[in-house]
Amino acid sequence: MTSDWKAELDDMFQNDEKQKKNDIAERALEEKKVVEYIETVLVPACDELKAYFEDKGKRVSSTKGTSSVTISVSNNNGMLELSVQYKASARLGKISVYPENTFLDKKDGKRYTTHGGTVEGKTDSGVPTKDDVIANFVREYKQTYTYPS
Repeated sequence: MTSDWKAELDDMFQNDEKQKKNDIAERALEEKKVVEYIETVLVPACDELKAYFEDKGKRVSSTKGTSSVTISVSNNNGMLELSVQYKASARLGKISVYPENTFLDKKDGKRYTTHGGTVEGKTDSGVPTKDDVIANFVREYKQTYTYPS
């Protein structure tokens, strides 16, 4: 009888170890998908936005991190109008994008940061496309735009 409970626990620990290895492999695959998504969707979206806003005389910076891309637009005096950090993550094989907006309120002159929500994809997969990311930025920019004085 003593060996039965030990064998049972041994099986449990072996299964636990197998699950850990599977989890590590899944996380690595999800991280790879995030990196690929950033390179193929977020960076091109920010590059397109940057080119447009620079053509309009705005100061624009765009930076890429390991799991996010940030694009910031300032007026020609260097005052921030909008900065959005698009954070990408993968869970259960699906990419999700979470924007974090920083903007200067045109009424009180204070800087605010908002979190929450996701960029919704319009395709069957629900994964945001480059056009979805651009549409999100344009919508946020229009809401926070500070008219030149």
